[in-house]
Amino acid sequence: MKQKTRNKTKKNIRSIMRELALKVLYSMEFHDEDKIEEIFDYQSQRDFEEYKKKTDRYVLSDLMKKNIVDKKSKDEIMELQKKTGKCLLYILRRKNLVDREKTIAVMRKKDNKVIENRLFALELIKGVIREKDEIDSLVKEFSDNWQFDRISVIDLHILRMSIYELLNIKGIPASVTIDEAIELAKQYGTDGSFRFINGILNSLRKSKAIEKF
Repeated sequence: MKQKTRNKTKKNIRSIMRELALKVLYSMEFHDEDKIEEIFDYQSQRDFEEYKKKTDRYVLSDLMKKNIVDKKSKDEIMELQKKTGKCLLYILRRKNLVDREKTIAVMRKKDNKVIENRLFALELIKGVIREKDEIDSLVKEFSDNWQFDRISVIDLHILRMSIYELLNIKGIPASVTIDEAIELAKQYGTDGSFRFINGILNSLRKSKAIEKF
């Protein structure tokens, strides 16, 4: 699965999780379904590094808002992270840069967020595999007579993942799901993939198949 070279833009955490789910779904083309967790863990070792850095920044910002960490301490923490490669939790606990007790609730929030987003990615993966036949029937219905077997593997997985999200995951507007699918298609698909995917998902959104706006 090749990734196109594009100008780097900041990705939110859910974007990183969708990208991770896409990579795992692609890998599942060559493995049995009982390998999902194993492949997820292997792939996430790299992808979660970016995720961890992002959540560390969120935690530091939160600690500053609560006046637990000042600007000088924040700079020192970031410098230690850079030099040692250690995670934020290690530095906060071992270097005594802040009051340990005051950071526990904030760090719990971070850990809970890691779990929450891991479950989001796994739900996309397992949901697509579980409901593949139903989702594929919708792809065929809304693809304007485009031959199903001509859809590339990557485009198909992006479609499956996005349709599952549209149908099953509450709290995420349809416009967000479709925008995320377009970005994945631009990054991993062919030059025309994002238009094709956008067309199918918008046709689905305008139908009575989903209730999101």
